This record gives sequence, C-alpha cells and structure tokens, in this order.
Amino acid sequence: MQREEVRRKWEPYVGKFFLSFTAIEHFVTISIDVLSKKSISNTVRTLLFEKRTEILKELLENNNKVSVHTKSKIRNQVDEAIKLSRNVRNIIAHNHILMELYESPADGEIYEKAYIHSSRNKSKKISLENMIEAARNTEILANRLSESYLDMLKEYWNKKA
Repeated sequence: MQREEVRRKWEPYVGKFFLSFTAIEHFVTISIDVLSKKSISNTVRTLLFEKRTEILKELLENNNKVSVHTKSKIRNQVDEAIKLSRNVRNIIAHNHILMELYESPADGEIYEKAYIHSSRNKSKKISLENMIEAARNTEILANRLSESYLDMLKEYWNKKA
C-alpha cells in the first residue's frame, strides 16, 4: 500500500479526534474561568491538560453553587478525558504512522499493517480500528461535557442571585 493511501485512511479520524479533544480542553478551561471568576485564567492556560483537570476538580469540589450530580458528571467525564489523553492523544500527537510487516505462519505470505507506535513504549500502538473508535468516543465525550458545562452554568448563575 502506498504511503499516501495509508495517510488518507487515517486523516479523517485523527482530525475528528483532535477537533473533539480540543473541544474537551476548551470546556475544561472555560469551566475553570467561570468557577474561579477568571482569577487564574492566564496561569491555567499555560498548564498541561492534566493539571488543568486537577484544578477544575478542586474548584468544583469547593463550589456550593453547582449540584452534587453535575459535579459528579463533570468529574467522571474529565477522568475519561484524562485516559484518552494518556492512551491516545499523546501517542498520536507525538508519533507517526509506521508500517509493520509480518509473515503469516499459515500461508507464508508477507502482510503489512499500519499503526501509530509510541516512541517511548513500543508496546503502545494504535491501529486504524482503535483510532476510529477513539475518534467516535472522543466526539461523544465532547458532546457530553458540553451538556454538563451548560448544566453547570445554569446552576452556577441561578444560585448566584
């Protein structure tokens, strides 16, 4: 298979994943802005994603304007996002598609399969099938987090009065 063909197969899913993941990052940052009354906005924007999620969870925990239910939903969604960041985002953001060649024991033929391998840990690799699933899951998570953010805003502003 030609390199361009392989790349064309991956591009829509990598793109979908990153557009959805940046939406998640955006909701984390603007949630911090709301809960901190923008008092830490400039500093937060310079932090890695996991640090921003820790700050968000701490702000939620110490906020009495947001319901326990909404806090729990956001915490769970942020935990899912952290897993995606560690297991998918960082691998595809810092590595590229490699072809693995292998010989089938059944027929002796040489086959190839494309993966994105972690350069730090070769056992961590993402197949196209994994990428498609990750893109779909990230899009769903971004939509859920968007809904939770709106719930948080409604509760926060309603109790502010």
